[in-house]
Amino acid sequence: MEDINYRTSLTLLLRSLTQPAQNSKPSVAHHQHVFVLGPTPQVLIDQGLPELPLAISGKVLDKVYFDHGISKSMLERLYPMLCTPKAIYRSADASKGNVVMTFEMKDSLPIIVPIKPNSQMAGRRNYFNVVTSVYAKAGDAEVRWAQEGLLMWKNELSNKK
Repeated sequence: MEDINYRTSLTLLLRSLTQPAQNSKPSVAHHQHVFVLGPTPQVLIDQGLPELPLAISGKVLDKVYFDHGISKSMLERLYPMLCTPKAIYRSADASKGNVVMTFEMKDSLPIIVPIKPNSQMAGRRNYFNVVTSVYAKAGDAEVRWAQEGLLMWKNELSNKK
């Protein structure tokens, strides 16, 4: 179940970035904030992620919104997208965790969500499975990653599309 504070926090963050107070610059203080999406979905736990909260930092939200062009509405749906992925791949660099390919598309390209497991954030005792980016992936990643043996799991619905 999605954390009840995520969407409100996201709205406030994006508002502060796009409409800074008069005579002030947008603050980067939000980069240190941790936004909890909810518990790690079972489909990701079944693929080896630990049972930790799923989180994203303010810095990553800033980057994916402004640099990668991921819309607010898509960021609001991030947790449900991760609960029902199209496919899950192992990262080519094993230390970086898993990569989720969603059914969601941006400009006819699949949305990719890398997740780093068991990462420390917001103090020494707080560990999360951390969303490290959200972006549209150009090229033939789905075919190429499967050929490289990185495919861990594929949604049965993706075979019907």
